[in-house]
Amino acid sequence: MAEKKGICRNYVNCPLADKEEIQIVDDINFVCQHCHQPLELADNNTGGKGGFDNKKKLLLKRIGIATVAIGLVVGGYFLFSSIIAKKEARQLEIQQQEKERVEDSISRAEALREAEVQCREDSLRIAKEIQLAKKQHEEDSIRIADSIAKAKLTKPVVNTGNWGTCKWKGVATYEGPMQGGKPHGGGGALKFQKPYTLDLKDGVGGKLEIKAGENVRNSKCKNGELIQGELQRNDGTHKWFNIGA
Repeated sequence: MAEKKGICRNYVNCPLADKEEIQIVDDINFVCQHCHQPLELADNNTGGKGGFDNKKKLLLKRIGIATVAIGLVVGGYFLFSSIIAKKEARQLEIQQQEKERVEDSISRAEALREAEVQCREDSLRIAKEIQLAKKQHEEDSIRIADSIAKAKLTKPVVNTGNWGTCKWKGVATYEGPMQGGKPHGGGGALKFQKPYTLDLKDGVGGKLEIKAGENVRNSKCKNGELIQGELQRNDGTHKWFNIGA
């Protein structure tokens, strides 16, 4: 049986390969005595040097692979970090835009509430001014009507008829100038024993309510009909009136 020299190249799992130890084994079973992997033929000229070169090449190859792997890992890390950073920046931008929209909505809502409050205050103020103007108008109308009525009253006229008394429409006692048995002329007076509604015949349905016990002074009558006078009420107030004015 012939013998051969061999070197194991199983550097990862075999200590004999790491030592570059030359093994002398038979040529039939040409495997490593430790890891039983096929041996590489060694001769006297190369010895362990060729093995060392191969080991160096393998080591450099492994270093290169490791370097590439590390480069891929580092590049992937920075790429992933860049993607995450861009995503976070976009999220922050979206959050800022949403915050600005919310703040703008709040500002608009506050402006609308202030405008609504101002509108209500203006409406109340205008309504109050209208009520005051209406009340003032009514008071002015009453005052003007009284002034007109008073201005239209004339001084008692000298009556050519007889001065006398009579019952006027069954509701009042009349005393003053008369003609043909009826009140006629100016300066008479009526004292009401019963309530009476006097139609002012002013074209708008005006009425004057006279209560029992009230008097009409400085009256002016024509053929028994009351034309004008001064109503003296029970509460001390007075009212000038003209019928058909």
